Amino acid sequence: PSWLNACPTHPHTCTSLCSLVAASSAERWRQAPRSPEMICSDPILRKHCADLLPTAAEVNKASSLIAGRPALLEAFEQTVRIAGDTQASLARWVWAAKLEGHRGDAAAEHALEALQAGIAARLALGLDAILRQPPFDHGYLRSFTKVLPLGYHGVTRDGHPVLIIRYGDVDVTRLLQLWEQGGARSVRGANAFTMCFIRCVPEYVASVLFSQESARQGRTVDRIVAVIDVGGVGLKHWQGCLRSFVAQYVQYSGPVYPEIVSRVFVTNAPWLVSDFAWPVIKACLPRVTGLKVSILNARQTAATLTAVVSSELLPPFLGGSCACKECVAGALRDGGSMAEWERQIGVPWRADETAQKDGRAAPAATGIQWSCRNCCCRGVDSGDCNAGDQDRRMTARSEPPSPIENNHRASDMCPPPGDSAGACCAQEGLDHSAWPTWSFTLCLCALAAVPLIAGLLVARWEN
Repeated sequence: PSWLNACPTHPHTCTSLCSLVAASSAERWRQAPRSPEMICSDPILRKHCADLLPTAAEVNKASSLIAGRPALLEAFEQTVRIAGDTQASLARWVWAAKLEGHRGDAAAEHALEALQAGIAARLALGLDAILRQPPFDHGYLRSFTKVLPLGYHGVTRDGHPVLIIRYGDVDVTRLLQLWEQGGARSVRGANAFTMCFIRCVPEYVASVLFSQESARQGRTVDRIVAVIDVGGVGLKHWQGCLRSFVAQYVQYSGPVYPEIVSRVFVTNAPWLVSDFAWPVIKACLPRVTGLKVSILNARQTAATLTAVVSSELLPPFLGGSCACKECVAGALRDGGSMAEWERQIGVPWRADETAQKDGRAAPAATGIQWSCRNCCCRGVDSGDCNAGDQDRRMTARSEPPSPIENNHRASDMCPPPGDSAGACCAQEGLDHSAWPTWSFTLCLCALAAVPLIAGLLVARWEN
């Protein structure tokens, strides 16, 4: 389609182009006729769940009900409505009501009740200001973006923005440290780590990315495709704070962001999970969740994803040929279009990031060394260490370390140039040869949690 061909080949330049388009044609966009909502044109839902799709009568009823409640309408337009499209935005809430068994006028009425509760939850959590003024210090947010590799990387062939989360590349020790520190920065019981994830995923998607893509594509875009890469996941990834995080995320985000996920692909999973465990788990999940989630082993990942996303927009570790800056570095840690948007609006932590890079270029000779964990044997934090000079140590920056950097042990330091990746692993107490000796039963039990967690998140998004 022409709107997809217009997308720049470098996916991270979409943000500036979208801003120009949105600024020059905002009024024309608001007045333009809209194409059918993404949710109602979804081929999977139309084929398998046609009875759950919002009808025109139900959405029109919800629209007439909200028109008679000026305060709710104003709050809806200012905080929840996507790309100025009232009908498409209300359709998502009607869908959630129909999932709970409501039909006709009852679905419309229940949708408005859920909408009002969602807006109240936004207010209580401070979500209206979290993108530009998060309720925690900038150092913590910067640490979050380094610890959890996620980013937005182009669009699918159908125009859905693509979110990629590389859970297999998470540094579990740093993640646990960040979770523990987030407890002291909690917002109404929600750990600061959970709030960071809500900020970077559903809030950024609903408030910024959907509007940008709607303006660029000339239609309402209100659903994403999520890719969760679990290549490299081990037993340690399922220990610690994961269960608490998932429970909190479901609790605090569910009422606020109904039906924003079109598909979820869990990639590079072990074949025992994709071929044996997943079919059993899928039979126990809600019908819609089972249809949306796909668990792919390494053999299936490339073929399946390239059928959904153009190879030129897909990172190489997922079977694509994208040559953007992040993909060439092999990191996918910068955040994609979200990082570009943050730099564009000038948020303080991105300014700190720029100053930090300048400091690395001309380091102060203090003799102190900072960890650049994940750079050697894992090969994922190449922004620090694999830029070509193979220097795996950084001298001290003028800026104090972030909370996570401050907690690194001396053993986290990478070896001097010339040392092998095995030496780095030995310092961290890791053994590359240990993986083949692990019990397949233990691995299956641990990795089977991937589809369960993905299914739980999708089920909550649907509600």
